[in-house]
Amino acid sequence: MNDQDLVVEDDSSYPLLKRIKGRLFINNNLDEYQTRYITKENLELLNYPYLEEDFFKDSRYRR
Repeated sequence: MNDQDLVVEDDSSYPLLKRIKGRLFINNNLDEYQTRYITKENLELLNYPYLEEDFFKDSRYRR
């Protein structure tokens, strides 16, 4: 690993974070449990720019 790597352990079936071409995307379609931990305050600790996106916006899946 180097200083550009981000490691996230997630045992759910649906991603919380993903990085595409150097951009970090945060799923904003979270369940009640995930919203306790994926807070603005915790995301600021990443010290990395990110975009929020609904990873399910183009699917039939809805929480």
